[in-house]
Amino acid sequence: DNYKMMFLLQNLHRLNGKDVTSTANHVRFVNSRELASRVTAYWQKNYKSKAESPETVKAVEKEFVKSAVKQVKYGPNSLSDFTKWRVKMIATEFIASLL
Repeated sequence: DNYKMMFLLQNLHRLNGKDVTSTANHVRFVNSRELASRVTAYWQKNYKSKAESPETVKAVEKEFVKSAVKQVKYGPNSLSDFTKWRVKMIATEFIASLL
């Protein structure tokens, strides 16, 4: 997937002979910031009250990540696979930051 490559390869500027600098920066920064904000809001709304301690956070981790992947949406449907991939990554990192 081109968007995954753009996100993971920080020095990628050309892909298939085209300049992708602007799109890559959007994917790395704007898209990621918006998804992180939405994942955090999803946690606050649906899970924060269930997870008051590290033990309870750990107990809801798998449910939260799976649910966030299904519920957190951003961007066009053509990017849904990339968005789900990023949401899973962001949700996992978010949980780790709480422990």
